[in-house]
Parts: sequence; structure tokens; C-alpha cells
Amino acid sequence: MDYASFDLVISDLEMPRMNGYELLSALRSRPATAELPLVVMTTRAGEKHQRLAFQLGANDYFSKPVDEALLLRRLGSILSRNP
Repeated sequence: MDYASFDLVISDLEMPRMNGYELLSALRSRPATAELPLVVMTTRAGEKHQRLAFQLGANDYFSKPVDEALLLRRLGSILSRNP
């Protein structure tokens, strides 16, 4: 897969086969995706979930439902730091 075509990944924590924490770890461990911006968007609003996501390399974390204007501002900020 050509990861260079992705500017950013948004993932949930709750997914079949691989959860979001596993995805974060897998993407951060590969040289091709180690610097790829990763954003978590989930129903898990607890601080422990957010803390673990950031420890595993998430660039940002949103609890659903997400304010669209806030999401767009923060995604824009992440993308402007990672040309």
C-alpha cells in the first residue's frame, strides 16, 4: 500500500479484528507511517482512553459526537504542521 498518498488517518478505537490502540501501535512502528498524523475519534470519552491513545502516538483525540467546526480547525492545524 502506498502510504505516501495519505495525509492523515482518522480512526475509531472500537473496530473489528484490530482495535484503535493496535492500529496506532502498528502504524507508529512502521518507518513508512511513523510520522503520519493519526487522529482518534471515538465514543470513549474517559481520560484513561485518551491518555493511552496519546502515549501510543495519536496526534489528537475527539469524543463523539464531534463539533464539526472544532474538528476542521484541529485537522487543519495538524495538516499545516505536516506538509
